[in-house]
Amino acid sequence: VDYERNAKLTSYDTDRYNLADCTGLCVFATGFWPYNPIQNSDHTNLISYGTGTRFSEEEGITLAKRIGTLTRAYNVILGIRRKDDALHEKFFRWEPPPPRLKLNHGLFDNAIDAYYKLRGWNMEGIPDKQTLDELGLEFVREELEHRGILSHEEDKDDKG
Repeated sequence: VDYERNAKLTSYDTDRYNLADCTGLCVFATGFWPYNPIQNSDHTNLISYGTGTRFSEEEGITLAKRIGTLTRAYNVILGIRRKDDALHEKFFRWEPPPPRLKLNHGLFDNAIDAYYKLRGWNMEGIPDKQTLDELGLEFVREELEHRGILSHEEDKDDKG
């Protein structure tokens, strides 16, 4: 099982679903299909039509990343951390029928590391300062600093 590849797919899907959510379209029409009937460009076109301004696909993905990062920051304020991004132990004990493979703790942890890195979060699952600033979420960075969740000295090197 290629957990790093799965982390990339999960990050990509997260952005697609966040974009679907902000257009009000059902995520089931957006994903899970070999040939998706609704593409990212369809979502960005809907945003353009609804707002009357041109909205590129790249801007749509940035919007989706902002939504995901803002959601994670809110959850971090509520106490969510890496320990909460876990599966129940039964999924690591269960022996699925071939050709599926049993989940491996070490590889699963590596996938979480890869996912956090792709999302711009540190190894505890907290969005880092650079990511927050790049996404125009400076006010969120300031709030996380004010609450002592992010230190004023922390930098991107904390990602491991």
